[in-house]
Amino acid sequence: MADAAPLAALSAAPQVLRIEGRGMLTIRADAADGPAVAAALGLPAPAPRRIVREGDRALAWMSPDEWLLMAPKADLAPVHDRLREALNGRHALVLDVTAARARIRHAGPGGRAGRSLPRRLRTRRLPPHPPRPGRLRLLDGRG
Repeated sequence: MADAAPLAALSAAPQVLRIEGRGMLTIRADAADGPAVAAALGLPAPAPRRIVREGDRALAWMSPDEWLLMAPKADLAPVHDRLREALNGRHALVLDVTAARARIRHAGPGGRAGRSLPRRLRTRRLPPHPPRPGRLRLLDGRG
């Protein structure tokens, strides 16, 4: 009979798990269109470098003319249509970017390997502490 120890060690190893069922829309429009975007979404417009949350939806300020909506995938199509209608006739872009990004969750033991796993996966050096809730961290070119 094979030794079960290697299998037990594998199941206890740190893991990176994809969070399914969430989607993202990027919205590009003139900064003056922010109130129209917020009204179409039913969310307040976020202040610079902030995120507003309501229920299972969140709207992040990405730049003066860009916002990112994070919501359940099932809600994206009707929200996309409402945004296109609200921004009709204006120079704007509403794009589903769900496939371009992944939301991940780190799971596993809290030992040294567990804490260092995300560091090994990222391509940029991040500050040691996460941003405060509701705030957005933008990285400069220095990484």
